[in-house]
Amino acid sequence: WSSDVCSSDLKLPQLKASDLPANPRHIPTTVAPVGAFTVLRNDVFANGVNYFELDADLAGLPADLYAWLPRFCDAVNKMGAAGQSFAQIAERRAACTGGLWCYTNIWRHATGSQTLRRLRFGMKTLDGEADNALRLLGDLIFGVDPRDKTRLQDVMTQTRAAYRTGLVNDGMNTARRHAARGLSPEAALEELFLSPATLRTVEEQTNQFDKHADSIIHHIERIREFLLNRRRWTISFTGSDKVFAAFQRQLGEWSAHMRDEPVADIVPAFSPYTALPREGLAGPMTVAYCTQVMPAPQLTHPDVPLFRLAVYLARFDYLLPEIRFKGNAYGAGVVHDDSQGVLYQFSYRDPHIVETLAAFAGLREYIAAQNWSQTDIDRAIIGSAKEAEKPIRPADATALALARYLRGFTNALREQNYAATLAGTPKSVKETFLRVLDAHAPRTAVCVVSSREKLAEANRHLGAQALDVADILP
Repeated sequence: WSSDVCSSDLKLPQLKASDLPANPRHIPTTVAPVGAFTVLRNDVFANGVNYFELDADLAGLPADLYAWLPRFCDAVNKMGAAGQSFAQIAERRAACTGGLWCYTNIWRHATGSQTLRRLRFGMKTLDGEADNALRLLGDLIFGVDPRDKTRLQDVMTQTRAAYRTGLVNDGMNTARRHAARGLSPEAALEELFLSPATLRTVEEQTNQFDKHADSIIHHIERIREFLLNRRRWTISFTGSDKVFAAFQRQLGEWSAHMRDEPVADIVPAFSPYTALPREGLAGPMTVAYCTQVMPAPQLTHPDVPLFRLAVYLARFDYLLPEIRFKGNAYGAGVVHDDSQGVLYQFSYRDPHIVETLAAFAGLREYIAAQNWSQTDIDRAIIGSAKEAEKPIRPADATALALARYLRGFTNALREQNYAATLAGTPKSVKETFLRVLDAHAPRTAVCVVSSREKLAEANRHLGAQALDVADILP
């Protein structure tokens, strides 16, 4: 340090919006048919590890089977297959993979034109274990076996315990799903998979397992057979050329054992709210999880880029200070969930209910009163742009490339949204947010997860806006 330099003259370099790249970073992906399958090949260095994401379109799934999709995933993840017990399958899984999983995805298409209902198998494996891993994956896709009733009863008991714990401990998402269920078809399906009502069904099936076992097995097997249509599958792969060649040969073998049928959709019924709810879900806890949810525009809507800049500022400049810093909640914020078509405000491990709901209701007034500078907007642009500039890692690239492809979130659309984000100004961001909020705020639902005592205390202050209270646990 020179004695001639005053410390007040020293400044750290600061990133400016003008320093951001002109375009978002894209995943280098090629899309080509492999037999009857559509396959995405991601050109990302994977260092001898291979990543597979196999996605099955659930269009046309009989309506009564949607509620059974979590049980099918449980069977893939926790049961035997192809004549082998769970212990044998688990041993193979540990020996030749770094993970193999099955779960559902419910998304809104980027255009908002349809609900995408998908079932996903994922796996990663080393080059030297790829052949064994692919055989294991095939055994699970074609031969998952729920017929070991002793093991199935154990799985149902585990599921019941996980639901009971998760619905309470993850109270924020419990509240979010419950509030959103009548606002979009995507949210309705998410609530179907995990909710207090779902727990009650699982409780009944577990407590009276002998009565329900054959039905559980039957529905899992129906889903397994439904998936065996080669036209349903879209696949994403990241890894070595040698393993990709082996995978192509494996797909040819699988294709020979699958049906080749047109995919005709049967859209599940959706019942939107006729009256917008204000609800409380009571469980054993000493804090609250508060949510307020409303519809929001789809990814292709021109308002989305500027709308999200205001969402960013609202989270860090309004909700976090009001609810986290002043109210001592563990966390708070606002999220535009384009996959569900909603905007939700939330608080996490919150000692207050009435004050937090008042803060949610005050969001519009706060935004309307702001006189943002371009520096404020640039701060939001830089914070938002980090998603477009994240390093491309092979596991993330494999799943993300597939999600973008299926949802129609093309590179051209990403570039269009990114350019609109960079062009944000105080006036355009504010006007856009208020316009979107005013269009959708009349359809707002509220749900709070807390103890029955805290919900009753809040209702004494809420008056005409009191919450209708029900129990989470049976």
